[in-house]
Amino acid sequence: MRQTFIYCSCAFLVASSIPVLGQQADTEKIKSLFPNAPAVYSVKNEHLTIDVKNAALALSSSTMEEMLFITSEAAPYANKSIYFSGFEEIKDIEAYTLVPNKSKYKKFEVGSIETKDVLHRGIFYDDGKVKNLIFPNVQPGAITSLQYTQNMNEPRLLTPFYFSSYIPTVATQYSVSFPENVSVKWKLLGANTDKITFSETTANGKKTYTWKAENMPANLYEEDAPAIAYYAPHVMVYIHKAVISGKETTYLGDVSHLYDWYSTMLKNINKTDNTHIQNIVKEITRDCKTDKDKVRSIFQWVQSNIRYIAIEDGWGGFIPTDASEVYAKRYGDCKGMANLTREMLSQAGITSHLTWIGTRSLPYIYQEMPAPIADNHMIVSVELDKQTLFLDATDSYVPFGLPSSMIQGKEALIGLGEKKFKVMPVPVVEHTKNTSTDTIQLQIQNKALAGKGFMHLSGYKKTDFEYKYLSKAGTDMQKFLIQYLEKGNDKFYVTTSDIHGLHNLNSNIRIEYNFMLPDYIKTVGNSTYINMNLTKPLQKESIDVSKRIMDKEIEYQYVDSGVVELIIPDGFTIKHLPANVSLEGKDYGFTISYRLQGNKISMNKQLYIKTIMLKKEAFPQWNAMVAQLCKAYQDVLILTKQGV
Repeated sequence: MRQTFIYCSCAFLVASSIPVLGQQADTEKIKSLFPNAPAVYSVKNEHLTIDVKNAALALSSSTMEEMLFITSEAAPYANKSIYFSGFEEIKDIEAYTLVPNKSKYKKFEVGSIETKDVLHRGIFYDDGKVKNLIFPNVQPGAITSLQYTQNMNEPRLLTPFYFSSYIPTVATQYSVSFPENVSVKWKLLGANTDKITFSETTANGKKTYTWKAENMPANLYEEDAPAIAYYAPHVMVYIHKAVISGKETTYLGDVSHLYDWYSTMLKNINKTDNTHIQNIVKEITRDCKTDKDKVRSIFQWVQSNIRYIAIEDGWGGFIPTDASEVYAKRYGDCKGMANLTREMLSQAGITSHLTWIGTRSLPYIYQEMPAPIADNHMIVSVELDKQTLFLDATDSYVPFGLPSSMIQGKEALIGLGEKKFKVMPVPVVEHTKNTSTDTIQLQIQNKALAGKGFMHLSGYKKTDFEYKYLSKAGTDMQKFLIQYLEKGNDKFYVTTSDIHGLHNLNSNIRIEYNFMLPDYIKTVGNSTYINMNLTKPLQKESIDVSKRIMDKEIEYQYVDSGVVELIIPDGFTIKHLPANVSLEGKDYGFTISYRLQGNKISMNKQLYIKTIMLKKEAFPQWNAMVAQLCKAYQDVLILTKQGV
């Protein structure tokens, strides 16, 4: 039945007198397969042709997509965008809509196709372009068809093909054809790859690999989920080698081939005069007594004085800008900033290495995927005291010695020279280095609590606060601070505050503040009720295991701790002191304890997270921890008035 449907669907490309009744039957079957889908891809195919022309590889990809509109909610899908870069050319676009018209389909061609520059999120400038088109007359039962050809001029920059999309896909196929003098490798990645079938054929001196899948559900998007490449099934094809004009050329195959290619892009950089760099290095390292002091001083100078601006302009997306140019302009992308950092360290007599790395949005490891899609970032690596430090100056706030949070746990490809490299993991920063400690002194004033707080932030906790606070302006800074410090209820307000350590890369953040918390104390008869858990972290973090599909990503490991001290008013005694509660797990846990000393009650609370990926199979245990924590939050201190 599926093969019949594909045949009929493809027939729409050449004929417009297909009986509507047959398509309606297919529509009903699709509705039963995907009952909540407003539209589906009935066909989504791509074929890559690799050939040899004019003593060079020629690569061309043909795409064919058909979308069936099921409900009126699918109307936004009438807008289609084809993205490409300076390494590619889009041509031969054919696009139209087939609309049911009694017993036939009426064809409506797409009118104008607009080509525009495009700015990808987080990138100041790149050479990306987009062709935008709008399918006319879309409505339930309509079918849109799109075909185009994409020519590629760099054989190493092939991109993955995804078998699932933002809507369900009924039938999808990817194939690649290549001659005998070309060797191609491939890898299936993501989850549910068992749903993909593979076949290999040979005809007319060409080999063809084909991957097919049917009835693929839409990709899900859940809050804090890993990036789509972690779970959406996809295939990555890359060219290993080719024999052209009797000469064998290796493109990609293992990490050494990728590194060799990357190395060619570094041969002609830093050829300009760098006297000004030498002078600034001498100035900022004048008082440094050790190599570590020099590395810290240089790294922090780049953090503070060079503005990160992501630029991906053709080969500029791979070749670092000269260090002298980055220094003169006072801005650069990750490659330019890394190059300047390395050059400054070299001037200080410190050996360091340019390092390619993928951020946590990419799931690939180099041994599994030795291709450019394995990384999207560049940093600097340096050996100090028998330890490798990963310096990422694009993060203006990260403390010296810590990698940026977005590269924790990722593999780094460290360039050691010609034909020399090593691959090693960036460590995940342990939870004890990312801390928030809030010490609060409380006094009862009628039905309100008056408090004095001392908050200390270190590691990524400090980085987070400083970035968010300093990105605000004017009164928004104070609003953010109040929200950050908020306790008890929505009547909380800060009377005075003072922040220490801002703009200081060598200092933690310390916030001193005074606050009032009106209408927080509850009195019934001669009993006064006070919940000393003024903040309740993770209170709303229970996971609905009946709905949640994907793992939950956590930005970094951390420890939240605090001490709340309450002076017992004269004439009151303790009627109920909350119980001590603790749970110690491998990846997360907490402790809440109470103690009476003279006329003062203190509550010590500590919560820790020691993972950056909460796996789905751990959700029940996580929920049990959250439930136990929330129960502890409900246990309140009860004071009673003496002599009543």
